[in-house]
Amino acid sequence: MESLKYEAIATGFGLLEAPRIDDNGVVYFSDITGGGVFRVAPGGQPENVISTDRKSVGGMAFTEDGGLIVSGPSVAYWDAKSGKLTDLLKTYPGKLTHGFNDLTVDRDGSVFVGSTNPKPGKRPDGLGNTDPGDVYRIDPNGKVSVVWEGGLELSNGMGFSPDGNTLYHVDAFARVIFAYDVTADRRLANRRVFARFEEGWGWPDGMAVDAQGGVWAPALFGGMIIRFGADGRVDRQFEAPTKKPVTLVFGGPDMRDLVVVCAKGGGQAGTVYKTRTDIPGLPVPKSKIRRPV
Repeated sequence: MESLKYEAIATGFGLLEAPRIDDNGVVYFSDITGGGVFRVAPGGQPENVISTDRKSVGGMAFTEDGGLIVSGPSVAYWDAKSGKLTDLLKTYPGKLTHGFNDLTVDRDGSVFVGSTNPKPGKRPDGLGNTDPGDVYRIDPNGKVSVVWEGGLELSNGMGFSPDGNTLYHVDAFARVIFAYDVTADRRLANRRVFARFEEGWGWPDGMAVDAQGGVWAPALFGGMIIRFGADGRVDRQFEAPTKKPVTLVFGGPDMRDLVVVCAKGGGQAGTVYKTRTDIPGLPVPKSKIRRPV
């Protein structure tokens, strides 16, 4: 297993999620359990930008006009000037939408997001019961489409291949990373298992794609980060900063900065770590969804 040199840039949190790095190197992240969205500038201290009243922000994206798209109980636009949150997607006819988790953006500026539908009780393996989730696309004009129906135990990380023709999508409870073909009308088809987590790895949560088409996924509870090649085979394994890496994102001028967020546990607070990689990441496009009027 390979090692990386990590630097802690923000700590003292709970279950961290949704890291993003802006054009100035400022890292944004959320706290699922404590609530809120935070940011930390290089060499600075964390700043709360979205109230801790907003819980369960599992996905986030920058917009071209300087706002943020965040998930949680809805998918919402955050106005950086006013601090106001405006819902873009909260309910959909005929569908369960108890919450929304990870999200990503395609080259057309649309947001792809998965729904999560927890329900009371536990499964025999101790994980929470859920109803199947779906995948939605929110276009810049505000139109919402269901692009994949059902079959998701716990929708998590998403990312497109470099050519934009494949969407990778983590289902955490199923412990798999799916791949879908992106059709001409930007729906999803031909879902198949791209990679399956082995016993002892824990389960995948977030993910990121690199410029060579590799898929990077943290092994939550497994204490490592796995790079899968474009063929779905394990290519490299790296030590994570803690046993509970949740998700990661590439950024920086050369896209070789890697931010890894880890959850609270084992006597350690939820912490944001930064390191460097030898393979550049693939930039996530900014959404073209604009400030609601």
